[in-house]
Amino acid sequence: MTDPTASKARTVSASLNAPIQRRMVRLRPTKGLGHRFPAMHLVRSSWFARLLARITAVLLLGFVVAGILLPWQQTSICEGDVVARLPQLRRQVVTSTAKGVVSKMKTDLREGDKVDKGEVILELEAFSQNQLEQTSIQKRTLEIKLASNEQILLNLINQVATDTENLKRFLLAFEAEVKAATAKWRQSQAEAEGQKSVHDQANRELVVSAKLRGAFDPEIKYQQAFNKEEAEFQKLEKARSAVVEAFEEMTSKEESLASKKSEVDTKIIELSSKVEKQKSEITIIQKDQQDVAVKIDELGRLIIVSPSDGLIQAIQVQMGTNTVKEGDPLFEVIPNTSDLVVELNVRGLDQPLIHVGDEVRLQFDGWPAIQFIGWPSVAIGTFGGRVITKSPSDDSKGNFKIIVAPDPKQETWPDSRYLRQGVRAKGWVILQTVPLGFEVWRQINGFPATRDDKTPSEEKEKDPKVPKFK
Repeated sequence: MTDPTASKARTVSASLNAPIQRRMVRLRPTKGLGHRFPAMHLVRSSWFARLLARITAVLLLGFVVAGILLPWQQTSICEGDVVARLPQLRRQVVTSTAKGVVSKMKTDLREGDKVDKGEVILELEAFSQNQLEQTSIQKRTLEIKLASNEQILLNLINQVATDTENLKRFLLAFEAEVKAATAKWRQSQAEAEGQKSVHDQANRELVVSAKLRGAFDPEIKYQQAFNKEEAEFQKLEKARSAVVEAFEEMTSKEESLASKKSEVDTKIIELSSKVEKQKSEITIIQKDQQDVAVKIDELGRLIIVSPSDGLIQAIQVQMGTNTVKEGDPLFEVIPNTSDLVVELNVRGLDQPLIHVGDEVRLQFDGWPAIQFIGWPSVAIGTFGGRVITKSPSDDSKGNFKIIVAPDPKQETWPDSRYLRQGVRAKGWVILQTVPLGFEVWRQINGFPATRDDKTPSEEKEKDPKVPKFK
């Protein structure tokens, strides 16, 4: 009978002494393999594990290929705050309108209390108790002084008008004298010319008589001609002296007229300067009146009221202990409004890609949300909006502001319990859909997002059409 143990030993010995085959042996997890390679037999993997690994590798490769071609939604990520749509309904900082001491406050005033528009929040008391009375007295004094100076100005204006009229009449009289002297000079010139003609005629007669003297004419006729020529010569000299006297008188009158005109102009300038000086005095008094009116108005604005309906916060003064000056902040009022929007800051790199009317997904602080970047449609806890305004310039740091309002076609934003002015918000402006592989390549290279120019927007201007001529 054959010993089974010896048979097994011979089989193992034969297998160990068999020549090694030079081909790839598929190492199966068999009992013979366990005898030949005990260590490998101990760490062997099952056929199920090998099949699962192959399936996993194929799926992984499929996921990589599918991921490259998977659609990816490009977005511009930005952050901002919730604000009121109307600027006058945003946070209002109430400042002091005058210098004084906080003398009275609303009873049991606490931050977060509701206040009504025009409700008295606190009252100030001026540093000087008699300041209002003293300012009123100063106002009345300035009114009396102004009335007196206005009367003086009126008198000066009347005096200037009267003196100007008198001076004009005086000049007219002098001009008349100059005209008379000029006429007299011209008349004397004419008389001198006439007398010269008469003298010339007498002289010619004397020459003729001298030639005929003794032979044809008697001596007495020559003597008469001589006397006549002498008399006419004396008259000519007298006429010439009259012309010189008339010319000197005319010149004197003209010089006097020029002097009087200069005196009149100087007098008018002096009177006008008095009027202007008086007007400047009145201007100074009116300026003092304006300053006093401003002081009285400031003293009348010692009562601080709420500018609108809302909630009060940031009370920065206390009754009886704080002194304030003009412009010091007193408290803040958050007006009641349900018309809220989100003000987001956009990078200058992304602002050319964003247009009015673009869709935006928003996530608000304090509201649970899960955002899947690239697939906003499957996000949870986010809200839709539309860009309604884009700022025309940056904030001096390269960032631009956009205003996002609720989209009536999408989910309603949270109510006032969660959504209040000042709540931080994060937004994703929806851009173009691209393959995931392209987005990875763009992010690696640092390229900006793309934008389809055919996307309709309110900011895009249409090219004018060329008119057709028939």
